[in-house]
Amino acid sequence: MFQLLINGEPVDMAPDARISIEEESPVFDKDVIPGGFSFPFDLPVTPRNTRILGHPGRIQSLVQGGLDLPFQLFNDGLFIGAGTAIIQKATDRSYSAFLQVATGDFAGKIVGKKLIDVDFGGSRTWAYKPEYTFPEDDFALFPIYNSEFMKGTQFEAGWATNKCRLNSYEEGLWYDVENSIMAISPFPYLAYVVNRIFNYFGFPIDENILATDPDLKQLVIYNNRDASEFTTTVTEVDKTYAGVYETDPFNGDYILDMNGQRILKVFRAKVSTITRGLDTWDLKDFLPDITISDFILAIRNMFNLAFTVTSKGSLLIRKRKDLVKSGKAVSLDAKVIGRPLITMGATVAGVYLRWTHEENDLLFSEEFKDIYADPLLLKPSVNTMDELEEIVPTINEIRLITTYGQYYQYSGEEVDGVTTYSWKFFSNDFQDFKIGENPEEFTAKASTLPMIHYQRLTGGPFIRCPEAKQLSASILRSTSLPCSLRLLFYRGMIDDSLGTSYPYGSSDAFDLNGALLPGATLSLKWDGATGLYNQLWKDYLTWWNTRKVVTWTIIDPSILDFFTVYAIENNHYLLKKRSLSISAKGPQPGDCEFYLI
Repeated sequence: MFQLLINGEPVDMAPDARISIEEESPVFDKDVIPGGFSFPFDLPVTPRNTRILGHPGRIQSLVQGGLDLPFQLFNDGLFIGAGTAIIQKATDRSYSAFLQVATGDFAGKIVGKKLIDVDFGGSRTWAYKPEYTFPEDDFALFPIYNSEFMKGTQFEAGWATNKCRLNSYEEGLWYDVENSIMAISPFPYLAYVVNRIFNYFGFPIDENILATDPDLKQLVIYNNRDASEFTTTVTEVDKTYAGVYETDPFNGDYILDMNGQRILKVFRAKVSTITRGLDTWDLKDFLPDITISDFILAIRNMFNLAFTVTSKGSLLIRKRKDLVKSGKAVSLDAKVIGRPLITMGATVAGVYLRWTHEENDLLFSEEFKDIYADPLLLKPSVNTMDELEEIVPTINEIRLITTYGQYYQYSGEEVDGVTTYSWKFFSNDFQDFKIGENPEEFTAKASTLPMIHYQRLTGGPFIRCPEAKQLSASILRSTSLPCSLRLLFYRGMIDDSLGTSYPYGSSDAFDLNGALLPGATLSLKWDGATGLYNQLWKDYLTWWNTRKVVTWTIIDPSILDFFTVYAIENNHYLLKKRSLSISAKGPQPGDCEFYLI
């Protein structure tokens, strides 16, 4: 016998009551967050139900769209699932309801919600640290070069004079000179943000690859907002004006030199003093202005991750490639009825992995070109500019300098009728990735930043750091200028060119000299040995492009979940979709779709 608890209490059910649930796997979809929902069913109007549901006869006048209440579903005392019961309609005889189950419950709760709607810990007091680590810290700091950050503000000239320092770190210390024209932007850890989102909506995380994988746990969210608050105070002070005067054209004081000539004039002047405050801040102010749904989809489509909510309401996040490559499986032979129906999946000829670049960053709106426009011009990459200069090039050929993350083209420039050829910057290296004809598209609603070698002072050290050319979203501006979701790694402390350690943020896995960082295997580019395609997508897509769907009738579909690999007749499967129907007789056999892996 099944039992439905709402608000922690069992409700009365009609003798012939049946609850039917359709649940789609959240593992494979790329454009939405699917989940489980029941078909509508009726609860009888009884004193007990009326009390538990809080007099739902009044819901339509109190709550737009119905009443949301937590539920748990049991069969003979065994837990089947949990989520949210939606009481939609009330009549004199019945209450109409349906259930949002597991991942579908999460999808329902975040409809229309943005990141700013989540509590990320509230206001906190600012404090510098020598180094930041996750999970001890929920954000990290590292230098960014952004020439456009203060453009159009009263601090534009000072920003340029101070060499465009965002999160500046010099000679072993954070640069924190009072009243200097600089800026501080904390970058929240991605794993922390994801954890706070799911916990906020009531889904504790049991397994989170973003918090355990050596590369993924270093991911942070870049933003273009300054945590500092600049104020300008105007005061009057005594100023002096030196000169030789035959007469006194001013009202005020002056002194005489030894020959009796007037040489110094004292007068009142207005002086502006800039004060930079850095006291308290809220992490939610340093996140992109996007919906939670778009945020989750961006992460999923960038790193090829699977998010699923278990029947008990906890969250699991894994790499999709690990699911399809698993060698372990749970036998389901004793739970199947009859023979399977096999549906041949459409064979996909290729794949197209796409970025969504920040349109307000000049590096992408003006300095980005498609290298595939003329693929015959593209030649093998080199590691350094010195290697590029040693090549005997052909006219207009294009090569990537891996340590710069930039493409250069050997092109000509005509001066006084003479054409001179040299290597010139062509584009940064954040291209889409395409293989095959008529490819299937996967779009990440996110991007990152390119890397540069930066030297603030002549003769000083070189550092490698991310670069942006984007206006700040500072309170200095009359209108907000937020940026889209952009991710970077905080790689800890590494040495600059003179051997002094500094905090290193990057979009790839390499150091100042182009060497692979210890323990790093992942870069935020689609292509390359450390790229997202080879590291996270290739194995999965090899299977996905030739997948087959197999339908089996399962005696009790309630025992299935979406992250377990099942063995049936010596083949391995992942659940794609299940149909669960439960009545007074218990769960009924149902057709369930599986992917053959």
